[in-house]
Amino acid sequence: MRWPRLPAIRVSTHMSARGAAHLATAALLCLCACAAQAQPDPLAQQQRANQRLEAWLDEARRSGDFQAGREALMQLDADYAQSNAALAQGGQTKALALGQIKQGSVWRIQGQLARATALYTQAAATARRGGHVAMEADALGWLAFALLSDGQLGQALTEVTRALALAETAGQADVLARVLDVRASVQIAQRDLPGAAATLEREVALATTLPAGLDATMASFYALLNRSDVYLKIAERCDFQRDFEPCLQAAERARSDMLAVQAIARRQGFAGLDRQAAGMLRGIEARRELILARRGHEQGLQRAAIFHPRRAEDVLVSAQFVAPPGPLPAPLLALLQEQKRVEQAAGPAARGLESVTLYTEGLLAEMQGRSEAALAGYQQAVAALERDRRSLRDERSRGSFMENRITVYYAAVLQLLQQQRHAEAFEMLERSRSRALADLLASRRPELQGGEEQALMAQAATLRARIADAQGRLFEAGGGAVASSNAAARIEADENSYRALLESMATRAPRLAALVESRPATLAALQASMRAEGYETLQYLVTESAVILWHITADSVFVRNVFLPRSELMRKVAALGASLRNPALPFDEATAGELFLYLVQPALARVRSEKLVILPHESLAQLPFQALRNPASGAFLGDRLQISYAPSATVLLSLRRTAALGDARVLALADPAVQGAAQEVQAIARLFGGRAQTAADVLPLKADVKARVAGFDVVHLAVHGSFDAGEPMLSHLKFRPAGADDGRLTAAEMFGLPLAGNRLVVLSACDTGRTETTHANETLGMARGLLFAGAGALLLSSWPVQSAATSLWMQAFYEAARTQPLAQAARGAALRVKNAPATAHPFYWAGFSLLGR
Repeated sequence: MRWPRLPAIRVSTHMSARGAAHLATAALLCLCACAAQAQPDPLAQQQRANQRLEAWLDEARRSGDFQAGREALMQLDADYAQSNAALAQGGQTKALALGQIKQGSVWRIQGQLARATALYTQAAATARRGGHVAMEADALGWLAFALLSDGQLGQALTEVTRALALAETAGQADVLARVLDVRASVQIAQRDLPGAAATLEREVALATTLPAGLDATMASFYALLNRSDVYLKIAERCDFQRDFEPCLQAAERARSDMLAVQAIARRQGFAGLDRQAAGMLRGIEARRELILARRGHEQGLQRAAIFHPRRAEDVLVSAQFVAPPGPLPAPLLALLQEQKRVEQAAGPAARGLESVTLYTEGLLAEMQGRSEAALAGYQQAVAALERDRRSLRDERSRGSFMENRITVYYAAVLQLLQQQRHAEAFEMLERSRSRALADLLASRRPELQGGEEQALMAQAATLRARIADAQGRLFEAGGGAVASSNAAARIEADENSYRALLESMATRAPRLAALVESRPATLAALQASMRAEGYETLQYLVTESAVILWHITADSVFVRNVFLPRSELMRKVAALGASLRNPALPFDEATAGELFLYLVQPALARVRSEKLVILPHESLAQLPFQALRNPASGAFLGDRLQISYAPSATVLLSLRRTAALGDARVLALADPAVQGAAQEVQAIARLFGGRAQTAADVLPLKADVKARVAGFDVVHLAVHGSFDAGEPMLSHLKFRPAGADDGRLTAAEMFGLPLAGNRLVVLSACDTGRTETTHANETLGMARGLLFAGAGALLLSSWPVQSAATSLWMQAFYEAARTQPLAQAARGAALRVKNAPATAHPFYWAGFSLLGR
């Protein structure tokens, strides 16, 4: 049984396809309600109960009746309880552990997850006491599955990680296959799709080594079922991305795996599972048709002249954020009814469905014009998601978990805006923006400067990045356990190291082992900061059909709905970026003007301060706003305003307010092979005199850099940099190799830099400011690691820079920054380069962006 999806909503449940199938089939295990007679032999009594369970499971798979036979489960529970008591008295730990697992499954089938969890926990303890490694792994695997069904994703991942470590040493392939399957289910729920795919490749390969029989057949069945789910979720990314061919390919892979699932069901005579697979195939085909329809729609949009404005009047701006009431689509009503039916059938185990149903009910209420009911549904759906997000233990999982669920928050934001409840809308929006990064910063202990906690965090981030990179490459290559055996071995080795590190962190740095929950910034807190520091903000929310523009000052909030579909915005940002990154191309003035009219002009007349902080969203994070051009005056936005950036207001307010650098202690290091880098460092030495430590003759070692940055107000690194689009946390700066050390200081390793008390980090190398911004608005790249390490502000490059222009830019910046705020100094530096005839193209002056206050 798969939970149905509303195509336009990127919300999924905690239950994987495999988990849902287990729940559906297990509900029929009680078809034969034969009362067990008390037996003097507990082993024989347990065996008979096991046989009845297997018989019921077989019948459930054949009949597809998901309701019959529940009453007899209580008799099975009594039988297991009786035999388990006798086995405990006799000290038969292996059989007792098995009986406790089976009894736990009886309760799990009924949706009594707390009781199931307790029994699985007892089974693991019993097996551990008896030294039965494989049985302990099996118990922990089922425990993880129950926790997953209950929405406790973080604890589920912890338990299945323990189970996998045991199963890999136990030498029992069927147990390992089951644990891998549960692990993949957890990874899917956390939206770690490449990780789930890598796990499933192992399970598919392992299933071929099992002795012929039902265990091997069902291992293949569930692995393929889950892998189809992974591919379908990849296809769903076209709901917010616009690269349609990979989505269509993913849908085809999902279909291929589901056809294989259906073939297994038919060979085994499992008519119920056959019908289930047929329903899933219809869902996959519906997704494929939706992708094709959207591709056609996008092609039509590209031909529309409406999205090429020349004047402010050409842009459609309104104060309406919710569509007027209209007729209810029949498919939507049918979907809601089906969701409720499934939820009732699943009982308490359907907890993962809660946010889907609540969101859909809110959507229906909105379409009926019942605004308060709509808002209540959305807010309750958000509360359900927040509960599950909190259960996740690490920032990467918290970030990926939100990717396909973020629309729930936006629906609530728009409904609140429609009701002019700006403060509540602002806080709801902050709950959707860079939350994992905010949690990470809230978990940091800034008083530990380069201590053990930071070192452990850097090691964990590095291992996660390496694992994610390898899994991503394996996934993109199409998997294949034989062809990718080396990659799989590397992944397994890194995962073993990561597990060991997590165990160490749990005792040595418990604050990092379980992130705290950050409090989203309030509108009042942001406005208080504005009042004290004299800045304003432009904040954005990109939806499917519009850009929601917020202009916030210390005393006012102005919000407008700007009609610009996400796809058109992405296309314009990409087009402008292409012209900015290559000075040989003419600057795309038309697109720069269009984006100005859409993103700035609606609020421009209200901007009073010269200090403007941009809080971008999605693709806007790749846009240098200073290069937007007013078509009416020909002036660039950066000519008038001092611009800085932040991922969210919550992150912005967590950073220190930066002052002029006149009294700063500066560390400036350069790679002499980088043209102009030595001159940058020499200029800094002249400006700051004895307060500066510099080195430009020899490229430093990475270890020396990591040790030297402590205690400096400003760290300036003029070295080569590289952005890794496949795994942004492996983006790096290049220092001198030494032995086994390749000299690459990665974004992940930057978590461990001792930057407590730092006021500014400047990376004047190429691409140091490039980031990957996820659909959940998480920022991945060097900025993430540096902020955690303690940097007060960041000055980074957005593309490969030109040496002479960079030297001029940096010299002008530092000259001004000794007496001026950083944003003002950055504006002056850009103007100085821009006004030089040879460097008037924005490529030369718009590439550096300041992150901070």
